[in-house]
Amino acid sequence: MKINCVVVTYNRLSLLKECLSALENQTYPIQRIVIVDNCSTDGTSEFLDSLTDTRYLIIHSQENIGGAGGFSLGLKTAVLEGCDYTWLMDDDTIPSSTALEELVKVTSLDKNVGFVCSQVNWTDGKPHAMNKACLIYGEFYQFNLSSCIRQQNSLTAQFVSFSLSNLANIFYPPIFTIINLCLL
Repeated sequence: MKINCVVVTYNRLSLLKECLSALENQTYPIQRIVIVDNCSTDGTSEFLDSLTDTRYLIIHSQENIGGAGGFSLGLKTAVLEGCDYTWLMDDDTIPSSTALEELVKVTSLDKNVGFVCSQVNWTDGKPHAMNKACLIYGEFYQFNLSSCIRQQNSLTAQFVSFSLSNLANIFYPPIFTIINLCLL
């Protein structure tokens, strides 16, 4: 399975270096790493221009197009480069060395997987309050995060919780189709 990665950065060179080091040390290979520099002024541009790894594809934005603009540009580029999935993250994401490998395992649960996210942990190891583990199949479900109860038309769905220690998302290229599986 071919995985391209998108990293959006703006003026956080030291964190970007940590992020890229973590990506280079993944146990599952990354085909291309698309880095969108949102017009940084802290030496990020010069650092990116010095990278020699052929997996890197650097995009220097002429203006700060924001996170959403950076991810839009990066995702489009990553998909056009050819891949089965695209892994998205900000420059302050430091994935564990097995993060991508674990995300890829989740995609094998169902042939219609469209979107997978991992659990987000703070530096103290505690889960981020806005990111709870859940699994959503098919139609969109209403859910109560605190009790992890999902319902649709009075039917309770079955859920699985995975413990993945990184902050990142992996997207199937036709991202704008209905999301069949979402793991947070």
